[in-house]
Amino acid sequence: MQLMPGCFFEFTLFSISISVENFDKTFLYKRSWSRDRDLNPGGRDLQSLASPLGYPGTDPEKLMAPRRGFEPRWAPPTGLAGRRPTRLGYRGTPEVYERGRVFKFFGGTKLLRLANKPVQMTEIFNSKLCAICKGRKLLCGRPTCPILERFRVAKRVEQKLNKRHIFGSSPPSIFVGEHGYPKVRIGPLVPPIEGDTGYLDNPIRWENKTIRDIIYYRSLLVMGETRADVNVRKSGRILSEVQELAMSIKPVDSEILLKKKPVLKVLPSEFAPPIGPKAELLDFELTENPRIPRRTDYVVSDELKAEQAIMRLYNWGFDEHYIIRLLSVGLLGLDKRLVPTRWSITAVQDTIGNNLRGEILRYPLINDYEVYFYRFLGNRYAVLLMPESYAFELLEVWLKGSLFGSDEPSVIHDYEDFRGRREYVKETAGAYHAARLSVLEALQARRRQARVVVFREVTPEYYAPVGVWQIRLGVKKAMSNLIGRFETLNEALDAIKRRLENPFGKYLERSYILGSLARQKTLDEWLGRNLYRLSREKAGG
Repeated sequence: MQLMPGCFFEFTLFSISISVENFDKTFLYKRSWSRDRDLNPGGRDLQSLASPLGYPGTDPEKLMAPRRGFEPRWAPPTGLAGRRPTRLGYRGTPEVYERGRVFKFFGGTKLLRLANKPVQMTEIFNSKLCAICKGRKLLCGRPTCPILERFRVAKRVEQKLNKRHIFGSSPPSIFVGEHGYPKVRIGPLVPPIEGDTGYLDNPIRWENKTIRDIIYYRSLLVMGETRADVNVRKSGRILSEVQELAMSIKPVDSEILLKKKPVLKVLPSEFAPPIGPKAELLDFELTENPRIPRRTDYVVSDELKAEQAIMRLYNWGFDEHYIIRLLSVGLLGLDKRLVPTRWSITAVQDTIGNNLRGEILRYPLINDYEVYFYRFLGNRYAVLLMPESYAFELLEVWLKGSLFGSDEPSVIHDYEDFRGRREYVKETAGAYHAARLSVLEALQARRRQARVVVFREVTPEYYAPVGVWQIRLGVKKAMSNLIGRFETLNEALDAIKRRLENPFGKYLERSYILGSLARQKTLDEWLGRNLYRLSREKAGG
């Protein structure tokens, strides 16, 4: 595929659109804006761009929108040996560039010209390589061609979705966006098929599915979107219908009327499952009564704080994805408000995790070092449990050739001790809460306490993000796949090292828990070494 100067190329599989000016080379680069700190030296972390509810908005659309009070920064990126870019955008703005060229994001006007050496970026698209490969040889190293995958999905669903009026059984499924808060996009997701459609929006049933299957499932769900104020009192009939849909535990026959035919796009996300075709909603109606549990009706109508409502539903056995739906459409809490789906996922997993942490702190320690491992959707998960007081750490790396990888992958991490965290995680975002919750549930079931380190390696096989549910499920599966129990930490680390690709020394350099263990001695260890020395002296004398 050859790009000509001044052309426009839209690559929706990775949720990004780029225009290229004076482009005469063959590389496109994309920054992983939530992970790469080298481009933000001395500036504010992207996670500090907090939303009104305290959860960060790192959506590309939101970051690219002009922000009042943000001034351009002129500090050069690290590693440029004193070379300065001619201009940098606002702090937190994602940039795409190549040496000596100007790239512009649609939806924002931030430009970046790099006069000399380019900063290390993730190579997403190589037009010369793609022209040779044509999706057949997979020269990029991915298991499938992301460009062709998009067209395969569109071809399979085009005839079913090529209309303005859609009738079908919603799984049920809803989505609440975050862009434009407090005026957000909200709408039901309805497929053009009837019957048991629960598998289209239930990650629990995706355990043995591929990324291609998941993208196809999500491409069948048409979102009719409309703007709504987060204050539910200011919303009308459509929101009431959406709330009834969200409370149902079974698929509900629904119909939507759209202003135009839906645009065939599938936009993957690192937080929520991919969003399929969508169009502006004119009308929405449930054509049958939703099946709403009595306990749900009780919690929604009662005067309970959001945390109390979440934990009550969780302890009653309701699935967390169901609880996330209820929170998103403004059914939980005293001051009921719409909560963007992305924030709801984090809020529910964090709330449940914090309550479980408080419970396991009362349990006794495990007896040995334990190692667990599992591969899922191109991700490797290794879990180390140590017979120490509770602490948790997630170490994550995107390997070379993966979506956000680089030639020299860097390890990112977040950590908490028995007191928990007082601020939002800075580097691993929603992955942290998903992984932590799976481990805490496993410890609670055993009624044991441990110090935990989770290793996550993302391989090129993970060619499209499908949401944090895969981290939640991957770590959960890992906790049921014990590799072995070991008497020493070194033996346990050796077992993990054999199953990971990234140089293990980089994990040890970045890990707070493993680094602190290397610097500290427990009283038992100190006494043990001295008693051993005394016994040797007595035996020799």
